[in-house]
Amino acid sequence: SGAFVPRDWVEVYTGPDGWVALDPTSGESGTLGATHVQLWNEGSLTTLGVKVLSYHPHPPAQVPFFNQELTWPVGERRVYQILHGGKQIGQEIAQVVGLTTIDGHDAYKMTFTTDYLRDGKHYFATAQLLTHPDALPISLDVQSDNNGDKSSHEFAFAPGVVRETFGSGDTARVQETPVSIGVYANDPHLLSIDALVIGQLPHPRIGTHASVTLYDPIHHTLQTLAIQVSASSKIGVGGGKGKVMEQRDTWRCETTSGVSFFVDKRTSQVVRIERPADDTVLQLVKSSTKL
Repeated sequence: SGAFVPRDWVEVYTGPDGWVALDPTSGESGTLGATHVQLWNEGSLTTLGVKVLSYHPHPPAQVPFFNQELTWPVGERRVYQILHGGKQIGQEIAQVVGLTTIDGHDAYKMTFTTDYLRDGKHYFATAQLLTHPDALPISLDVQSDNNGDKSSHEFAFAPGVVRETFGSGDTARVQETPVSIGVYANDPHLLSIDALVIGQLPHPRIGTHASVTLYDPIHHTLQTLAIQVSASSKIGVGGGKGKVMEQRDTWRCETTSGVSFFVDKRTSQVVRIERPADDTVLQLVKSSTKL
């Protein structure tokens, strides 16, 4: 009816920023809407303990990304072995399975499987990633079994937001997180997704610097990853019983997260990933193409 309804709202003293208005009813903070007409002040100062359960600062509208066509060829299947403490504990398989069309635009479909046993606990996960031609994500669906604890997560990437769906059916929950345009998908259990991103690095040379922003699905935050090409290295690929390892010329790409990526100079394949924080290595065993 347009009539004004009297109600109260509060102001919180935050220190350097002074007093900040909060209206829990309308969900507004800082600058309140024009419908808030202050008629009087009342009450007294009250000291309260506040625990912030979730905080998502508004990200920049866009972040840098690698603006080039997907370097991972359609049909290419990569098999990586997972090493912990120098011993093989499992394997990860990733493949660009095909090209599809979404809303009239080209999109690449990728599948991932990881299976390993570490510290007596078994982890298994499958994932499907849809990307734009430049590897920026459209959606990521992950089904995992962490030593018997099964979970399902779906991520839909749209300009400015990621919508995450937990579970399925009547128990499904949806959470939205603000993100920047140019954010890449990430999953700490699926290192070959990072291999996809780093493989997009254009024209690497010693001294090349770049940065990318990853969406962390566990903490629902953005992680900026600075990358530097630090050296040229030879890395063995393949091997096994009766087989000789093929030596690949690679660029060593170091990141601010402490993870190192070794990118094949000729094919842009990431043939090795080293994560010293938990003594984990992802090593390419073989790659094949099947259309």
